[in-house]
Amino acid sequence: MFVSYTSLFAVIPLYVLDSGGEKWHIGIVIGSFGVVSLFIRPFVGRWVNVFGPKYVVVFGLGIFAIAALLFIPAFSVWWLVPVRMLRGIGLAMTPVATSTIVANLSPPTRRAESMAYMGASIGVASLYAPVLGFWLSNQYGFDAAFIFSSAAALLGALLALRLSSSRINSAFGEASTEKVPLISRAAIFPTLIFISYTATTAPVNTFLPLIAEENGLGN
Repeated sequence: MFVSYTSLFAVIPLYVLDSGGEKWHIGIVIGSFGVVSLFIRPFVGRWVNVFGPKYVVVFGLGIFAIAALLFIPAFSVWWLVPVRMLRGIGLAMTPVATSTIVANLSPPTRRAESMAYMGASIGVASLYAPVLGFWLSNQYGFDAAFIFSSAAALLGALLALRLSSSRINSAFGEASTEKVPLISRAAIFPTLIFISYTATTAPVNTFLPLIAEENGLGN
């Protein structure tokens, strides 16, 4: 999932400019990704409880894979906005479900450690995937980077299909239809912490590739 996501970190801003956009368009394209997930994510937790995390992962990664390919026929910078929004739906779905899976498979006494390992795997993806995506776009064109991103997401979906639903649903038994609040009051404070974190990472991810390009820093 995060190989697919981070492999386009350095590609998307440059692709916006290559598609005839201006620098201010980059912020719109990048930002549209998160706006749609903001509205989708509260429902995803409910979908995980109703349908099970496995199917949410597979569906989310399927959306992510298809959306990556939709970058290729871009005829203007404004085509990129709905495509990014579609990717945002995929990213809103998958991490919620994968976090649930990791938590359910972990021994209660080591659950935090398991979540930390999952975070470390995201860090590993962030180390090499952006370099690989940027290299592919330089060597073979932007389309190659988008195909690679799509293939990585598709591989994740295929791997998720091998998960045992009975094991990863163990924490809450069978699919639940119980009505729960859409927004939990207990979640508001950690949400504010996460917002403060993403407010700093978003502009860096958006414009760092341009700074590197303007200063001739290479890949």
